[in-house]
Parts: sequence; C-alpha cells; structure tokens
Amino acid sequence: MDDKGNITNIINKEIYEEKFSIWYNNPTAQPKETILMIKTITPSIKALIKGCSLKLVFGKKDNYLCIGARIIDIPDAPVFISKVQYSLQEHKDLVYALQEREFKISLINEMGNLLAWSKINISKEDSLKVLNWINEKTELYVGNYTKEIEYAHNCFCVSVEERYKYQFPEAYKIPIIEIDTIIGEWHSVENYSYTNEECYHFEISEPKDEGRTFEEEIASALVSVFPSNLYKGPKYKKGNAMKEMTDIFAHYQYGDFLIELKDVAIMGESGIHDRAKRISITQKHVKKAIEQLKGALGTFLGEQKIYTNQGEVIDVCRSKTPHCIILIPELIHDGDWSEIEKLLFETIKKTGTFFHILDLSEFIELLKASCGNPKIVDCNLMKRWELSMEKHTIHIKGAEN
Repeated sequence: MDDKGNITNIINKEIYEEKFSIWYNNPTAQPKETILMIKTITPSIKALIKGCSLKLVFGKKDNYLCIGARIIDIPDAPVFISKVQYSLQEHKDLVYALQEREFKISLINEMGNLLAWSKINISKEDSLKVLNWINEKTELYVGNYTKEIEYAHNCFCVSVEERYKYQFPEAYKIPIIEIDTIIGEWHSVENYSYTNEECYHFEISEPKDEGRTFEEEIASALVSVFPSNLYKGPKYKKGNAMKEMTDIFAHYQYGDFLIELKDVAIMGESGIHDRAKRISITQKHVKKAIEQLKGALGTFLGEQKIYTNQGEVIDVCRSKTPHCIILIPELIHDGDWSEIEKLLFETIKKTGTFFHILDLSEFIELLKASCGNPKIVDCNLMKRWELSMEKHTIHIKGAEN
C-alpha cells in the first residue's frame, strides 16, 4: 500500500480511537483536495456551524511540528484541539493546504461520525508566514511516537493556553503562530444506525429540536451494545393514558439502564455562549433529570408493565439494581457543583440505586471499552460509581488522576 493509503488508514483508526484530535489529510495529492479533520465535542461542532470563529495554531519545539485549532465557542474558555505531526505524508498534506489556502474542513463527533463539512480559507499573508516558519532551520521530525513527542505536545498546549500549566507543570512555552480563518456555508451530514426493528437518524443542523437530535445520537451509539433491547421513550399506563417512563431504556440478561437526556441549546438564536451561564443551565437540567429518574425508578421498581412505542410489553427481569444515567453534552468541571453532588448522593442513599452523571464523550469511551458487551458496560459503570462514592464527586476524570 502506498503512503497515501497508509496515512488514510492510520487516520481512520485514530478517528475511532482518539478522544479528540486534528488531522490534515490529502488522500489524492491533487490541489484543493486536502481536508482539515477535527474531532471534538458536539457542543463545539454546533457552535462552529452556528458561526463561532476558528483559529489555526502551529508550534515548533526543536524539529517537532505541532498543529492545533482553537474553537472560540465560549470566548473566555475556547476549546483547543491539538497534536504533534510525525508522519512525512501529514507534513506534505499540511503544506498542500497552506499552499492552496482553500481546503475542506470536516467536523467529527465523539462517536467518530462526520456531522458537517465546509470550505475554509486563509489569507496569502498567513499562508506564507506559516510555510516560511515551518521550513526554516531544522528538518521536521519523521518517525515513531516517542516520549519527546508527548513532551513537545505538552509544551504546545501550555504555549497556547495558560490553563494547561497546572496539567503539565514541567512544560515550557515554545514559539507558536496563530492565524484566522474564513469558513463558508456548512453542509450537514445525515447519520443512520439500525436495530432489527428501528432506524435511528440524526442531523446536526436541526436547531428547532436539538433535544430530539441528541436522543437519536445517543440511541445510535447504544445500538452496538443493545441491538435488540433498546427502546426510546418506553411507556407505562397511568389510568387510561400512556405516559413516558424515561428517554431511553436498555436492558440485558443481568441489568437494566434508565437513561435521561438533557441537551443545552446552542444552535438556536438564544444559544448559550457564556461559560458560567452554560454551567448554570446544565445544572438546572441535571436537577430536573434526577427528579425525573426518581419517578421513572418508582415506575420500574413498582412492577408496572413497560411498553414499547408500538404498544408491546417489554420483557425485563428487574432482578438487579438498575443504573440510572443522566447524559449531558458536556460536563464542565469549572464552577460549584456541590449542590448537584449533594442532591445526587442523597438520592442514591434514599433509593439504593446506582445514579450516574456522564457527558457524551465519557459515555462513548465507556461504550467503546465494552466491545459490544453489555456486561462490560455494566461492570465499568459499577467501577465508576464506586469511585464516585469513594471520592464523593461527580467529576470522575479528575478523581482518577
């Protein structure tokens, strides 16, 4: 296989495996065929489609070339996606992009789905500035991944954002260049997944119903683990009416999962682009979800029959303590979450049930680690819950370090 095929396969593998990253890839080596691929959180993808600015960043530590993108979705805390290039073909593809000054940009979500694409332009002045800077002095590193690459990346992060200093205290600032971009009209991509009985479809540019899109996105991710036992909006009878128990219900032989979804509006006119406000709105949604799950839990444990949207009875075991999961697009670790944590742990104590608060990226990592096995999802949720109880926090990523 040629270098083009090799690097494309490597990037496809990284898109699946990496939590977030950035790539310049020119699969054909033809002019205007380079694609800037960014894998990031869904809220940032929405913000870009909505019109927030994107800055491209480049750094050099010795002969290590670092690339990055700053998504200015929340001005006081922009998202920064970065990596170190160490492939000759990636260096060439980046040069193609800089020389052409117009190239394609693709946005990829936490699940590795392509959600939207557009055309991106950079100025001639910026193009020449970066090209001349890349080519000066030493030849760029090409080879295997090393500890030096990791350290170069840490230095790059600290150079772009001061807030990374606490995470990489040994890193120091290196020379960087940041340039502006102009992005054209966005084109959304429809995504589909299927079970034996249902098709799940979501498209990112649906501002009127972001909640429904989020629900379809989560259901689509769960298909790989629960191909036959996954239900959106399961119902129960209350008098003569049918009421929704929870947003998504999934089960297997040894466990049940009640999932409540809470999205934060970004695509609409009143999209939330202030960090403190986004935290406040998210916390409000989480409080509501806890109460909704308490109600759903009462229905579930009360031995009431649960029905599909087609009116068929769902055959569940109920022999094990269920998992109650609150899923949000992004769990921002800033701000005061003590009230939420107090409410959550009181609910756990009163109900004797496993409650979890996860964001989409962590949930996708958990599903990937399961290899399609619901028992592994069950076990990993239990380990996560035990750590949450031990550390008395919902911020598990920080507790693991």
